[in-house]
Amino acid sequence: MSPAGTIPARSDTSDAVSHPDAHEEVSLDPSAFRRTLRVAALRLPAKYCNSAVKQLQPHLLRLRHVKGIVKPEDGGDTHRLLLLATEVNGQHEDTAVELTDLPDDVQIFVHATNAQEDPTPAAEAEPPCSRVSLTTHQVHLDYASFSAEEVLRQVFAPLRLEAPTSFETVDHVAHLNLRDAHLPYKRLIAQVILDKNAPRIRTVVNKLGSIQTQYRTFPLEVLAGESDLNVSVREAGATFRFNFAEVYWNSRLSTEHARLVNAVVAHFHASRPRAALASCVVWDVFAGVGPFAIPLGLRGCVVHANDLNPRSHHYLVDNIGRNKVGAYVTPYNRDGRDFLRERARLHQAVDHIIMNLPATALEFLDTFAAKREEPAGEEEGRSRGLFDYLEARPIVHAYCFSKAEDPTAEALARASTILGCALVNGKNGVSVHRVRDVAPKKEMLCLSFPLPRHCDLNFSRKRGVESEREKEGREDTVDMVQKRSKGVGKGT
Repeated sequence: MSPAGTIPARSDTSDAVSHPDAHEEVSLDPSAFRRTLRVAALRLPAKYCNSAVKQLQPHLLRLRHVKGIVKPEDGGDTHRLLLLATEVNGQHEDTAVELTDLPDDVQIFVHATNAQEDPTPAAEAEPPCSRVSLTTHQVHLDYASFSAEEVLRQVFAPLRLEAPTSFETVDHVAHLNLRDAHLPYKRLIAQVILDKNAPRIRTVVNKLGSIQTQYRTFPLEVLAGESDLNVSVREAGATFRFNFAEVYWNSRLSTEHARLVNAVVAHFHASRPRAALASCVVWDVFAGVGPFAIPLGLRGCVVHANDLNPRSHHYLVDNIGRNKVGAYVTPYNRDGRDFLRERARLHQAVDHIIMNLPATALEFLDTFAAKREEPAGEEEGRSRGLFDYLEARPIVHAYCFSKAEDPTAEALARASTILGCALVNGKNGVSVHRVRDVAPKKEMLCLSFPLPRHCDLNFSRKRGVESEREKEGREDTVDMVQKRSKGVGKGT
């Protein structure tokens, strides 16, 4: 006799998958999952069932589409069989099962129940020895009895492949990001996910590549179900509607969206406790369909929300109207640098600047930096940095990726080099929030810092072309910031 847990193990499901020629689809045979399972069961009066379920919860059989409490063939309406998560070796009805083979909690329950006095009249009372008895029961399983994770594990175990069980859910769409080893089985995987999650999931797609376009979109392939990628998502009290193939959206970032929205509001209340949120101004440089902008608008902040992708802008406008925040959120369709320069040159105050473009957001920090003074007599070569147009120091929230062993130090060093001034974690309002691991040895971070007053960077030189002196100076800056982030004293 062996414990079966919630699903009995099976080692003979290799016949569930057909392996045709390379040009044909790999298919799944649901009939390969049919089997008969004999489990231990407690036969007890129906009135004891509620008590037994509460006390023995960890030991009860839990299978999809299988009832855990059934009527015995000889018990009528007075008795029930409580099925246990213990498989009995052997399929014959007379297969012996001993109480001592069961978990201690089950043994204690049986002994205690049979020993207690029955308050019913003596004429109606059950003999103590017959209140709870041990028997077995046959359970018939098929494809419907197993979850998607259980099916895929049984399918891929003989192939020595890890079962791909995780996926992102965006409304009715299941979004997979399959590894190369799983691609020959992509439609099988998608069909299992669709079968086991219907009707909530109606479409299964797979990401075909990384984000490579300037609009932060990636190609998708519909593997199973409907070809409808128009979705509606609820987040932070707002409704977002968009076509999943046309814009960037990641449901796994909902916690981060809420964190930053709450941080912006909390910072404003702390810095200006008597002011109304309507005087809190936020620039959202890469706003997408509005996961930061619209919740901030719902809280009463004034948000200037920009995105370069025309389709993101289209859905942003729609979502602003849908959530009735038109009085607070203004949409723009600009390049990020152009948007920042246009807003700054209007000499309008801003409290927070959100830059949620992890792949390249740090590169846009050069927009805030001024050129160094040119030699005397070359006044026409001088340029003002964006910070020169801003009276107050806004808080910048810039997202980025890092593959370094010390992601915090590396990200701050990069940002410092681009800005032309040192950002040190924990000093002068600088902080780093580690958002999530997006891949092995690749982390997403959010750098938050007050826009420095004394940035000084000549960024007019062509990207990728540095003199030996400039390269040496940049490396010194990176080294200095990394040392400070690790607690080493200033300078060397």
